[in-house]
Amino acid sequence: MYHNILTQKDNPDYRQIKKAVKLLRMFMKIDMIYFSKQSDGISNLGIITVIISKSSPHYYDEIYEYCWKIFRYFDEFSFLFYDRFWVKEEIGYGNPYFILHCNDDTLIYSKPKEKCLFEIGEIDCVDFLKEAKKRFDADTAESNVVGRDLKYYINNGNHLMSAYTIHQQLRYLFISVSWFLTGEYIPSHSIAEQQEHLSGFCKRLGSLFDYEIREEWSVLEQLECARESVQYNHKIDPLTQESVESARAKLDLLKTETDKLFNDCIEKTRQIFEDYGNR
Repeated sequence: MYHNILTQKDNPDYRQIKKAVKLLRMFMKIDMIYFSKQSDGISNLGIITVIISKSSPHYYDEIYEYCWKIFRYFDEFSFLFYDRFWVKEEIGYGNPYFILHCNDDTLIYSKPKEKCLFEIGEIDCVDFLKEAKKRFDADTAESNVVGRDLKYYINNGNHLMSAYTIHQQLRYLFISVSWFLTGEYIPSHSIAEQQEHLSGFCKRLGSLFDYEIREEWSVLEQLECARESVQYNHKIDPLTQESVESARAKLDLLKTETDKLFNDCIEKTRQIFEDYGNR
C-alpha cells in the first residue's frame, strides 16, 4: 500500500522513489518504508528508511552486505534499515531520528493492515526530549574526558599524543552525531570511515576533512597513523605542530557543528510533538 504525496505522479521524486521501493520489496521482506529530506546540508535527494519484517531471514544490519548494488544504482538516496525492536528501543532512549524521519508524513509504503511503527501521540514529549539530551550529554562528555590532557600535550610539544587525543575526541563526536542523524552509529575507530558514514546525511560533516584538498586529507591520515602508533606501537613519521593545529581546528569546528545539529534536531522534534498535540 502506497502512501502520501511523494508517491503521486506529479511529485518530482516520484519515478525514482517508486523504482527504489519496488526493487527493495523484491529483495527483502518489508513492513514499512519512509522517505524524508534534510532541510540543509544533504548531499542527495533524501533518506529512505526501511523497516524490516519480523519474518525476514536477514537481520537488518546484514542487508547492507548483499544490497550494495541497489545502493549503487540509487546513489541519489541514503538507505537505512531497522526492525521494530530497534526502533522501539531507540524511542525509549530519546533518539530523535525516528520521530523526524518515521512519521505519518514520511511514510510512503506499508504492508496491508500493517500496524503503525509507533504512536507519536502516546509518547511523552518532555520525557522523550529529556532522554535525548541525557544521551547527547553522555556522548559529548566522553569526548571531553578523553581530551582532558590535550592542552598539556600541546604545551609540552608532544605531537603524537596531541594527535591521538584529537583523533579520539573526533571519533566520539562523530558517534554522537551519527546517533541522532542516522538512528545508529558505527563503532569503527577510523575517522575516515566515521566521516564516510555521515556523508550521505550531512554534507558539512561528511567532508570535514576534504579528500580533494591534499593538505586536509594529509592531516586526517596523520591522525589515523597516530592512533595506530599509540594503540599498536606502529612506527610512523614524526608529526608536526602545524598538523596538530590544523586537526585541533577541525575538532573545534566539529564541536560547534555537533551542538548546532543536535539543537536543530531537538527543535524540529519538539515541533512534531506539538503538531500531534504533545506538549
